[in-house]
Amino acid sequence: MKRETRINLLLIAAILAVMIPGGIRLAQLAYTEGRGPSPNPTPARQTVAYMDPRPFDPNIPRVAPPATVDWLDGIARRHAPHDAPPPDDRHMSDQRHLELLRRWQADQTPQWLVILWHHRADTVTLALVRDGRALACYIRAQQMLALPPRVRSELLAVGYETAPRDITVMHLSASGTTAAPDHLRLLRDGDVIDTLALP
Repeated sequence: MKRETRINLLLIAAILAVMIPGGIRLAQLAYTEGRGPSPNPTPARQTVAYMDPRPFDPNIPRVAPPATVDWLDGIARRHAPHDAPPPDDRHMSDQRHLELLRRWQADQTPQWLVILWHHRADTVTLALVRDGRALACYIRAQQMLALPPRVRSELLAVGYETAPRDITVMHLSASGTTAAPDHLRLLRDGDVIDTLALP
């Protein structure tokens, strides 16, 4: 082997000795900075808060966080008669914007205590419906309540990153009708955006 060939081979070996460790280091940095596969993938979601309106796999169970349930039960005790029974389960609307807390009769008029979760009350309207026909809906009382820090923290902890900072509690009644409504509709600009089945 000629002297020039040996020098060329030594030069190539030196260049490779410098480049290979640098290439490995750059590849490691790319993976850890998110430009490649994550070394620690995000764990799969195990549960979802029951009022979270985002779409999730239907096989993921929806949970009722205990501090949230206690807070809502306290609201129901303050705003509804003590003998008004709670629904069997968390009673949510189709798109999870409305929650029924209590239902009762007063002077033979159906009454409901409803939570508006994800909209400001001044941006939407409510309509009671029976067999597709709109009925008179009266808002007897309405109150905006801020979520207590422990409730909001609990909702964030179960993965509800877009949990609202406040909700609206509404006491509704259907006056001037003998037939009880079967649905409550939530409308924005005249369009139905959610429907709550009434028991």
